[in-house]
Amino acid sequence: MPGIGSDAWIEAFAAAVRHIDAGPGEVRVLHRVVDGPAWLVATVDGHVCVERAEPDDGADVTFTWERDDAEAVARGHITALTPFQAGRLRVGGDLRRLIEVADRFARLPSPVR
Repeated sequence: MPGIGSDAWIEAFAAAVRHIDAGPGEVRVLHRVVDGPAWLVATVDGHVCVERAEPDDGADVTFTWERDDAEAVARGHITALTPFQAGRLRVGGDLRRLIEVADRFARLPSPVR
């Protein structure tokens, strides 16, 4: 698996979700790896987009991960709930918005297994 947040990883993730119907409305979820890369997963015009981001890019919701946890979630070995409950995943922004769109993101395939 390419390193999480690398250009190859982002390209593979974008390709995996390109044809998924994201439904109406837009939401931007920024993922940041502590001392590492950041990427944005957004729903726009019914499509899912994945792109490199800056750690301070505006987003509706921000996930700040430890690298090991982000990789384990990306591989499908654990869910985001595990590091969240352990205090290793910080979630910021509009949490109501996250709840509204959680089903959209639950449908996304793992970027690379």
